Amino acid sequence: QARQAGECVSGLADLVYRAGSPLLSNSLDLCHGYLGATYKIGDGIPEWLRGGNFKATHQFYQGNTFAHVVHGKCLLASGDWDRLEALAQDIPGLVGRYSNLFALLHGRLLLAVAQHNNMHRDEARQTLLQAVELARPDGILLSIAEYGEHVAPMLRKLHRENPADKYLGALFRLSSRFSVPESNEH
Repeated sequence: QARQAGECVSGLADLVYRAGSPLLSNSLDLCHGYLGATYKIGDGIPEWLRGGNFKATHQFYQGNTFAHVVHGKCLLASGDWDRLEALAQDIPGLVGRYSNLFALLHGRLLLAVAQHNNMHRDEARQTLLQAVELARPDGILLSIAEYGEHVAPMLRKLHRENPADKYLGALFRLSSRFSVPESNEH
């Protein structure tokens, strides 16, 4: 899957660069970063996203928030929990007037993972519950499941405490597909 995703985005690169549009180039960088961080293919992530070196030219429209989410996913992939926690706490303030559900949801998920890995387990649980409640009204599953490697153990506990909650059950099952074997969990 990771290779296919990378090939798809790479195939677009020639078309985008020939078009000469800074907006399209920026969007392509964000796609490379998002997919690279999600599938842990670090060499495909543009350096400005990996390092969080944001310039005004890299942040078109709502790209500012999305760039921070992608940078957060890079920090997640690298295991830099302190920097991830600090960044994730800032994401709601970056959303501003747009009330971008996608950014808010990813911000909560990134924060929950950072808190969990920084041994703030009670805070991580509350933050994950906030993410679940943001996603529940629209039935969003995949945006949470892609963090399965990190959130499945927490979702398992939540589901055990609330076995009748069908949404939590679906989240746990789908997240588990993206998770590491049980013996490697935190």
